[in-house]
Parts: sequence; structure tokens; C-alpha cells
Amino acid sequence: MDLSVHYSDWGNSFLNKIGQLPVRRGVMSSNQQANQCKDEGDSFYRAKKYPLAVMKYTQAINLLHPQGLTPSDDAGFQTLYVSYSNRCACFLQVNRIEQALEDAKQCVKLKPDWAKGYMRLGTCYHRLNKISDALAAYQQLLRVDPTHQEAQQCIQRLRQQQNRPSGSSSSHTQGT
Repeated sequence: MDLSVHYSDWGNSFLNKIGQLPVRRGVMSSNQQANQCKDEGDSFYRAKKYPLAVMKYTQAINLLHPQGLTPSDDAGFQTLYVSYSNRCACFLQVNRIEQALEDAKQCVKLKPDWAKGYMRLGTCYHRLNKISDALAAYQQLLRVDPTHQEAQQCIQRLRQQQNRPSGSSSSHTQGT
């Protein structure tokens, strides 16, 4: 499969295809394979090879999600929600905000007590200029972690943005 894909080609069919790519089989459990895929995705992300990172995170998700993991399945469950979060970060890097939003929603659904999931969710809503939803996500983050300074700063910026007279131009930061 040609992995030199343009970011505009990252539709559901592309994600389905890359999620079905074979992973190394052997004596490793699905959890171990998924963790290996996530780690490889992390390496690709750091190298700014976002299509390859998305591919690896998708493989990790596809290995784990059908298992119906719960928080008691500690290692596999953590790999699952972190893979959604990390794939969200990849999508944010290439301005695939709707896809990032879906992953952020899945992340907070799986792990509602994890601050980073709400940070991703707030960032997605902010980038979509859905200010009320972004504020709600950051406020939920503060319920999980009341000392989270970045969330406090985002709330302050968004409130200032809301208070600007309509018609004035506004910009927002791109954070992950």
C-alpha cells in the first residue's frame, strides 16, 4: 500500500484500509501488539510523519477496541485511550479537525477522568470556533485537574474572545 498519502485523502475509507494492514503476528497478545503499534506511532509523530503515525495508532485502536476493554484491563485500556488521543494530535497537526474531534470525544468517553482528553477536546472545539463547547471542555478538564494552568489560560482567552464586539477579527492558537 502506498503510504505517501496526501492529507486530503484521510477519509474513513483510508482509515479503514490502514487499520486493516497486517500487524506482526506471533506470540504477542493483542495488548502487546497494540502497545507496539502505539509506540511506533509515537516515533512517527515525533518525526512529523503524521500519515504513518495515524496508521499505527489506527492499528492499535483496531486491535483493542473490539475487545470491549474496561479500565480494569489496565495496560490495554490505557493504550486504547492514549492511541485515540495521539491520533487526535496527528489530525490536529494536519488540520483534520473533524476527525480529531471524533477521536477526542472517544478519548473522554473512554477515560472521563483524564485531563489530556479534555484538553484535546477543547482544542478541537476551539479550532472549529465552537467557543461554548471549547469552554465546557476546558471547564470539565478543571474539574478533573483544578490546577491545570493551560486550561485556565485557554478559558481566559476564550472568554476574552467571547466579549469582543461582533465583527472584530479574532484569532486562536493551535495547541495540542
